[in-house]
Amino acid sequence: MLRKVFKKHYLASSENHFRMSQHRINTILSLAAVTLILAACSKNYSKDTPLPTTYNPSVIISSDNQILYAVDPATGKKNWQLSFSYLPNLSNGHYKPSPLLYNGSIYLVANNSDTLYKINSKTGAITQAITNSNNDSYSSIATPTADGNMIYLACLNGNIYALDTFGNLKWEYITGSSFESSPTVYKGQVYAATVGGHVYSLDKINGPDPISGLPTWDYPHDGTVPTGKFVSSVTVGDPYLYVGSISDSNMYCLYLTPHSDDLVDSSEYGQVRWTYKTNGLIYSSPAAYGGYCIFGSTDYYVYCLDTSIAPKDPVAPFFTPRVYWKFRTSSQILSSPLAYNQVIYIGSNDQNLYAINQINGSLKWMFQTSGLIKSSPAAYGSNIYIGSYDKNLYAVDSATGSVKWTVNTNGTIECSPVIDNFSAMFGFNSQISGIVD
Repeated sequence: MLRKVFKKHYLASSENHFRMSQHRINTILSLAAVTLILAACSKNYSKDTPLPTTYNPSVIISSDNQILYAVDPATGKKNWQLSFSYLPNLSNGHYKPSPLLYNGSIYLVANNSDTLYKINSKTGAITQAITNSNNDSYSSIATPTADGNMIYLACLNGNIYALDTFGNLKWEYITGSSFESSPTVYKGQVYAATVGGHVYSLDKINGPDPISGLPTWDYPHDGTVPTGKFVSSVTVGDPYLYVGSISDSNMYCLYLTPHSDDLVDSSEYGQVRWTYKTNGLIYSSPAAYGGYCIFGSTDYYVYCLDTSIAPKDPVAPFFTPRVYWKFRTSSQILSSPLAYNQVIYIGSNDQNLYAINQINGSLKWMFQTSGLIKSSPAAYGSNIYIGSYDKNLYAVDSATGSVKWTVNTNGTIECSPVIDNFSAMFGFNSQISGIVD
């Protein structure tokens, strides 16, 4: 009997011991597996190798509170912001010019700063503060433009500067009259218009002629006193150049190159093809779109001129364009139009952003803000982006005019937004960017 009890106790004890041993083995194997997994992970991401940083596309804009903002185009969520208030020479900077986006960098100037700032578009970090090697000022209210790894500035001191993307000055041209509008680069030439009423064409590589010091051409020619006063940026619609005037209320159309039209007795560059007179001043930079010249005026109207049909004026020795349509807003127009998917988007001092059908000039929709709109629209995807004097940046559905999101910048907005989506050299600039597709 005692033997049976002992045997039963022994067997039970052995079974328990086996179970405990098996549990220990399972525990050890589990720990070993975890250790192997952690070791494998450590080969890819050691404590010395941080995870790769991801970046989102951005809508980039500044306001008069001296802050540059980058927000997500889809949500309006802030990606980064950069304050210039701590910089002595930009502490009172007024950012009328739109930012220029080029090759992953933002170039920004102000109207009372002698410095051109180069900024990383993904992080908002200043990478270079560029000053003039000749002690001139880069103060400007005009958006710079870029082409072929060169940056072109039209400044308040009346000079045009060409710099490489590292800030080295390549050439300059002195006009003697202030620039308040952006230069345009097209087919090897830089075009720019002055407040004094001149339009200049300069070689984009060399600037003025190295021997004569003269531009490729200058309108008006032969010392003629100009009648225009240009604060509108020039726009190219090959073979023509368009620019609006605030002195005589005319939209000017110039020939880019010599021509042989039987109706015009001239073979000069920069010759006037036609002028069209509005009843207000033209601050708005024109859009050249599908053979049409589209712009706004302080007479409350948006004009669409058909440049392909232009009968000869019986009085003046040049053509007059046909008005294809005109659309009346409720106040002066200082904003420049954006042509996008056969719709014209433009702001007005009546606080509205308008979407106008390009085909017939009918209203598609309008979106009301709480401040006048001098900013020009930018488009990206299905959204239109616009800044207002009510201190807000808006994303508006391009099809319906309904607001997607609003971001308050705590400062009035005059400049226009630019979109960085990392896939294009320039990103998406507004009409006044000086970039010609």
